[in-house]
Amino acid sequence: MYKEPSNKDRFLVEALRSIAAERGIEFSSFSHDWIMRLRHNGITHFVYGYNFDFNPAAAASIANDKSALANVLEQHKIPHVEHTLFLAPNLSKYLGSGGNWSRAIGYAESIGYPIVCKTNQGTRGNSVFKIHNQTELEAAFQKIHTSARGLSLSPFYSIEAEYRTIVLKDNVLLCYQKERPHVTGDGHSTFFELVQSNALHEPEMMEAALEAPCFPLNEIPSKGQEIPLVWKHNLSKGAMPRFELNTKTKKRVVTLAQTACLAAGMQFAAVDVIETNGDFKIIEVNAGISLEHVSQISDEGRTLAYNVYAHAVDVMFDLETQH
Repeated sequence: MYKEPSNKDRFLVEALRSIAAERGIEFSSFSHDWIMRLRHNGITHFVYGYNFDFNPAAAASIANDKSALANVLEQHKIPHVEHTLFLAPNLSKYLGSGGNWSRAIGYAESIGYPIVCKTNQGTRGNSVFKIHNQTELEAAFQKIHTSARGLSLSPFYSIEAEYRTIVLKDNVLLCYQKERPHVTGDGHSTFFELVQSNALHEPEMMEAALEAPCFPLNEIPSKGQEIPLVWKHNLSKGAMPRFELNTKTKKRVVTLAQTACLAAGMQFAAVDVIETNGDFKIIEVNAGISLEHVSQISDEGRTLAYNVYAHAVDVMFDLETQH
């Protein structure tokens, strides 16, 4: 299971230091490497966390707000996963006298369970719940609203594949599929037994697999049947990037990602696209460009991640023709 690196171990910090040294760019960092400053020929740029200063502030805020992004994409008639906002009770002055609950129940009844409940500005698949009934919905509302300003409700889609595309000023720097870990039926073991045997040495994987099982735990999958261990496609939850994509599929994913960036006013973004029932939909546009997991899987992944950041620095300082 992937573990988030500490600041001193972040690949981004290491990569930017190296890229700056190669190009004669002054590099300095603050706040335990969470803020990085690059200077060259009288020009200064900052990287905060995983956010480069390419994007307008309002565009980045919209991208990081799932419901706001959905509204923008809807206005442009771009296929997307709907996200409906429900603010925390401590923001009651913005809720009106009707509050959240009757609207939430009405929403769930209008589209039917299961639905997805998530923090409206979360990342890495944290605080994302697959909801099957009103009791689970109430519990998720209570849990998320204790620490977040708002949550979003979405329809649950049966996702055949999920892709991530890194776009910089309409140029695609990287595109890959997020492949979830899976177990293969042997014809006699239950799904729970298969999960146990595959996640024996990874307690976090076991926990993720049992959070919302992708198959009835006590049923026996047929021999050769492949079942995902986790329902989420996040790399931080065990998925792995696959860089070899079907040409036709990649073209559709890339075109949709570029269109979404243009609509949202984003210059540098990581765009997530799902494939469901033959359709492609935007699920997220991320202002932060984290390639930590990609850099750790293999030498190829490390090189690809490094090249994304190097290209970003070259564009920052107009050095493209030199590298």
